[in-house]
Amino acid sequence: MQLWVYALTLRNVQALERGTVPSARQAALLGLAMSLSLWMWRGAVVFLVVPAAVGLLMVATMRDAERRRAASRVFSIALVVAALLTLPYSVLNVVRGRPAFAAYFLSLLQPAMLLAWALLFPVAPQLGETGLQLRPLLRARVVLPVLGVLALLGVGAHGFLAGTAFLTRIGDPWAATITESQPAWTGGLPTQFVIEELGFTPLLLVALVLIQLVAVLRTRPPSPTAVFVLLSSACATALVLLQVRFVYYAAPVVAAVPGALWCALRERPRARVAGAVLAVVVLWPAARFWSPVFDADPNTEMRPLEMEPWLALLMTDLRLSTPSAGDVEQPEVRPAYCVLAPWSLGNFIEIMAQRPVLASSGGPHETEAYADTVLFSHHFTQESQAVERMKKRGCRYAITERIDPASEPPGSAEKVFAQRLHAHDGADWDAYSGSGQFRWRFESHDAPGDQDALYKVFELVPGALLRFPTAQALWVQTELHDPYRHFLYRRRLQPAADGLVEVRVSQAGTYRVLAANGSVLGEVPVSEKAVSRGHTLSFGAATAAQAAAL
Repeated sequence: MQLWVYALTLRNVQALERGTVPSARQAALLGLAMSLSLWMWRGAVVFLVVPAAVGLLMVATMRDAERRRAASRVFSIALVVAALLTLPYSVLNVVRGRPAFAAYFLSLLQPAMLLAWALLFPVAPQLGETGLQLRPLLRARVVLPVLGVLALLGVGAHGFLAGTAFLTRIGDPWAATITESQPAWTGGLPTQFVIEELGFTPLLLVALVLIQLVAVLRTRPPSPTAVFVLLSSACATALVLLQVRFVYYAAPVVAAVPGALWCALRERPRARVAGAVLAVVVLWPAARFWSPVFDADPNTEMRPLEMEPWLALLMTDLRLSTPSAGDVEQPEVRPAYCVLAPWSLGNFIEIMAQRPVLASSGGPHETEAYADTVLFSHHFTQESQAVERMKKRGCRYAITERIDPASEPPGSAEKVFAQRLHAHDGADWDAYSGSGQFRWRFESHDAPGDQDALYKVFELVPGALLRFPTAQALWVQTELHDPYRHFLYRRRLQPAADGLVEVRVSQAGTYRVLAANGSVLGEVPVSEKAVSRGHTLSFGAATAAQAAAL
């Protein structure tokens, strides 16, 4: 639809430039194309800026009052029609409880931006005529439209900033986890990343923008058609540089190059030969895509991306160590449970481990499920908060991620529950509590960059509640062994009713009961059944002999 929007805009611009007034039907047709582009992608407002900007330029610079009013009418009608056609679904989203002004879906933000641009059209010529002087502006009646524009921009400011973050990846955790959402300058400039992903298309686009800029600057006054082509090319080029996955939005620009060359050179025989040579040269970078089909060289065949061995092993462990949640061939049947995992692992868990995941980078990230993954990993400070959210979502397993302390607020490693859980495997630590319901199962191995595991898998269990009658008991601890590591799971006893002390534990094993001075008061066994079913185990004097008699 971007191509249709640009084609219809160009048709209207050229008509106005020739002195022909487009009909209201043509303006409405442009508005229909604008609305359809928004229905297909809510970020299409980026493209709609181009027609709005060119229309405002024409209205502000045309000396003929009749043509100025015609241009204002054409673009105002188009923008209002686009706003009205997108408004019902935007209101429906608000009724459903979704944020009113959000950039990640079709909300009130897009119609508000369209209406703000439409309000500028009756103002644009008067701003130039009055020389921006206050009294003439008041007489020209531009105050109310300008206030309307400011009001619409004000209520949508948050969504506008969120959309900017999405396009630039600044502060947007979702875009940062998607490879094709990386900016063109990943790895520095010049970058091998862009060449591997897109060939020399970005360089071609930049060259085209520079050529068009020179052409516009050499023309006095600038042709609206030339300005429109320049802005269209610049918009597509900027998107490609911001995120490589937007390269297909540059397709109309690249497709127009041969036609533009032919129109420019058709009257000059020698130039036609030069244009043909240039076309062949331009086609050369595309050879990297079709050459493997013909050369039969295994070294040049396009192969799927090879996954890091440690990540493949983690997904294998997850699939083999957890029960099936349902039939992956029957997505209409609700699975028995899901996995709460970092956003960037979601697709791997679904495809490789064949386990349902709460939220992943394969879907929209404005959902409540995505918000819950962020709350779990970066905000919850208490185990009870994490347990409540896991149960609400039907999650049985949680995967924690090692967080770089430099990227988090000071003290978050101690305050945030998920970070404490990851660092200490659920054990109590200094004055901070661990976990009695999240059981360590396994973790990633040979993760790059650090000896500590990058990911750890925990299972949500009821946990066994241990009770002792003596106030001398302060700690319980057991050693857990894994083929790759062993660690100490330790929990602090807390006062309970009737003079008892108690603690909930998530790991099965033989626990030592320790006094404050570190002496061993006894040992008590905790079975797998007690942990998985939430049994309460009440002990007498915590001695080895009495524990064995239970």
